Amino acid sequence: MSVRYIVPVALAFAAIAAYQLWESDKSHIAFMQQTAAVSKRVVVMGGTGGVGSQVVRLLIKDPRVSQVTAIVRSAKGVKFWVDDPNANLAKFKEYVVADFDKLDQHEDAFKGHDALISCVGMYTSRVKSEEEFLKVEHDYAKVAATFSRKHGATSFGYLSGQGVQKPKNVGVFTPMFGRVKGRAEEMFETTFPYGISARPGGIFNRPGGDGAAVGGIWGKIIDTGAFNWMAKTDSLGIDSMDLAKSIVQGAVIAPAASASVENDGLKKIARKYDEDLAKALAETKK
Repeated sequence: MSVRYIVPVALAFAAIAAYQLWESDKSHIAFMQQTAAVSKRVVVMGGTGGVGSQVVRLLIKDPRVSQVTAIVRSAKGVKFWVDDPNANLAKFKEYVVADFDKLDQHEDAFKGHDALISCVGMYTSRVKSEEEFLKVEHDYAKVAATFSRKHGATSFGYLSGQGVQKPKNVGVFTPMFGRVKGRAEEMFETTFPYGISARPGGIFNRPGGDGAAVGGIWGKIIDTGAFNWMAKTDSLGIDSMDLAKSIVQGAVIAPAASASVENDGLKKIARKYDEDLAKALAETKK
């Protein structure tokens, strides 16, 4: 072939290759945008508690979520969470694990999900030792996180708390609550590339009552409503549904790099959840 034809032919092949690459990138971007907006599959631990039940309610009703699996100790039935004839209940299922000490025998429960949310926990006033608290807050969650990540989940949501400290920041006066939940945060944030450790202050308007969740004399005082004003502040408290929205947004809808988020940040994320959901609903009506 004459030299004078080589350059034009080479340029033509380069142009074709560039066009094909551009088309490939365009398709990839479209696919990523589509999967970011719909078809999220979520597995939830602790979905029957005051915050976890709100999380499950949101997920069942959210059109951007295609599958919700609740890991429970005993079957509740979907009406425990949602009694709405318009909700897509077909996407919900329960997976019963009667004994969480044997959670490692139920790897199948964590297959086929994009995100793991853990709201498993208990009040320190109800535990007998730090070992027991660690088992509930950290060890169960580690089994769930390991299996979920192994089978493709890339993001997490964890119900932590205000005053929690990562292990490297634990001091002499850090309480058990802060030490143990800090270990759980670190475990989640090193297992998953994306997700949120939610650190709320006081949690209000929980299903079943706030006082019942706390128990004891403090529970009775809380039930008087004397502390409800805290939920209206930036840093002291948050409504249970807003907390659930922030966890779902940070773990499922728009997960960012794994991080801990304090009470004021959770409220902002909850508002973003409302905005994004409104846009998604508007799109479905077009």
